[in-house]
Amino acid sequence: MTREYAFDWTLDLQSTPEALWPFVADTNRFNHDAGLPAAGALLGAGGILSLSKG
Repeated sequence: MTREYAFDWTLDLQSTPEALWPFVADTNRFNHDAGLPAAGALLGAGGILSLSKG
């Protein structure tokens, strides 16, 4: 069984949320820069959304 971890960070940043948004809103770029696999979404039969990593 895989363990699930939750983390909560508070950072004092000099940049505004508007300046940071393009970097954190792009999930695949964020994952790539963090060394994580790309995220994807597939719309299956009956309109069911499936999220995947790969």
